[in-house]
Amino acid sequence: MNRLLKFVSNILDVGKTNDLTIDSLVRVQVTNLVTVLVILSNIQYSLFFFYFQIPGLVPVVAVNGCISVSLFSIFYLNRIGKYHLAKTILISLISVPITFSAFFYLGPEPGIHYFYLIFIILPFVLFSYENKLFIFFFLLLNLILYDYFEFFCEKYNYEFGSTHSRSFIINFLRISCVVSSISLLSFFMFYFLRNVYKNQSLLIRSNFNKDRIFSILAHDLKGPLGSMSTFLDILIEDLPEREQLLKSLKELRKNTNQSYLILENLLDWVRKDSGKLNFSQELVLIKQIIDDVIELLRFQISEKNIQIIQKIPFALEVFCDQRNTSTILRNILSNAIKYSMDGGQVFLDSEEKGNMVWLHITDSGVGMSEQTLSSINRKDGIATQYGTKGEKGTGLGLLVSFELIANQGGEFRIESTLKKGTKFSFSLPKLAPSK
Repeated sequence: MNRLLKFVSNILDVGKTNDLTIDSLVRVQVTNLVTVLVILSNIQYSLFFFYFQIPGLVPVVAVNGCISVSLFSIFYLNRIGKYHLAKTILISLISVPITFSAFFYLGPEPGIHYFYLIFIILPFVLFSYENKLFIFFFLLLNLILYDYFEFFCEKYNYEFGSTHSRSFIINFLRISCVVSSISLLSFFMFYFLRNVYKNQSLLIRSNFNKDRIFSILAHDLKGPLGSMSTFLDILIEDLPEREQLLKSLKELRKNTNQSYLILENLLDWVRKDSGKLNFSQELVLIKQIIDDVIELLRFQISEKNIQIIQKIPFALEVFCDQRNTSTILRNILSNAIKYSMDGGQVFLDSEEKGNMVWLHITDSGVGMSEQTLSSINRKDGIATQYGTKGEKGTGLGLLVSFELIANQGGEFRIESTLKKGTKFSFSLPKLAPSK
């Protein structure tokens, strides 16, 4: 089933590129979808003609076959970016088998001309407003064809043997045409409702993220950068005494590190939300990543005199993306330091369970309330809280980490008790998944 869904998805995405807008991408997907449905419909009605031995079997099947083969060019044109030409050819070809069959062999009685009502809708779906002349032309063409077969075309007399046999075949074809037309219309409407819902969700999420990014830029980065500017002005205008100079430089470094971490999380958040996070998983020594993260956070650790206690085997390997795993550890360890008291301890240990390695980061800090813990486990918007020395966070770090863990095939768990500390655990694979 998964293979079938993947195959269908690949067909719908023929011609998909990253520079397409959402509307353009939907039109490309609908073009591919209609092409597949028309090809299947041509095959279906060719089988009907063959099974019932309807007069005109050979010419109808030949026309349906030629049109079906020609329609495969739609996928090629979409692949090379000729989207408008692909849609124009599709709209021009889809009514040919119906017109040929109805005009020369079937007439209006079996109801095959009902498909023109679907073809009237398609131009509005496939073309944008800028192509209104194309829309009007194909609308008018299909409307004329429908009216002709419905009101002016004469009924044909068929040689199907008995009157009962003829009535059964005509009714069967009529029911088939009605059901197919309504099913196709419902399918298109459902597809567009799905995309409207998806686009609305993306828009809401995009607006939320935009507001959050602006809030971070306006508050969380503005403060540290303003402090850095103030310290630099002091240093430029009047070089202070050594003790005051060291104090100012330490504060400057603190603000610089804080701004760097905020900016890193912000960039990771934007990359995640735009689908541009790259993953290149390989077997790596997890302790080496941990040591690099601890070195990066060395200033925060020393400023609060935090003791980092590791019990990670040096030879322990995990199958992960090194950069993204470093981001996960940096965010979790940074939070453990931020919410620990001066002179506190942070423990790092590991355990192996089946094909997974679980890493645990435990602090003895302020902990979290059940309400905050429940909000984090639901992955809701995480409220920002100041650390024990006034450190400011954005709330993005954990949200980004959740995605990075899941994308590498891992899970996370958080245990916390207010005023006693927090234990954050997450898993990563030991080995590459078997193919």
